[in-house]
Amino acid sequence: MLEGLPASRAKAETLASLSSRHGLADDFVEAIRIGEQALEIAEVAGSDEARVSALTNIGAARAGLGEWEAGGAEMERAVRLAREIHSFQGIRAIGNLRNSMFEIGDLTRSAELLDEGLALADRHGLVAGR
Repeated sequence: MLEGLPASRAKAETLASLSSRHGLADDFVEAIRIGEQALEIAEVAGSDEARVSALTNIGAARAGLGEWEAGGAEMERAVRLAREIHSFQGIRAIGNLRNSMFEIGDLTRSAELLDEGLALADRHGLVAGR
């Protein structure tokens, strides 16, 4: 459906969202494939928000396949970019990276990311009771 459309922020965001859905369904190969398309289009269209989302999806999917190093590197890229642009998407990027660090036993890094994610969510008014 999106094949013939030109590169745009909307197309990049739509593909990033579709990539996320495939990842949530444990269809990691398709999540990576579509995420890479979203990333390429986001770069052409200049959508840093879609880049953060696509990198997060690709990294989480790679981690889902057991490719912890490659997945972690993609998620670290997403977190760095989210920090640079003060992106709301950073909450999800940090959360996914935190989960991966917990899974591989890096509890110190996981705890650091938990604190950072909570602080970011708080800044966006998303932490109840604060």
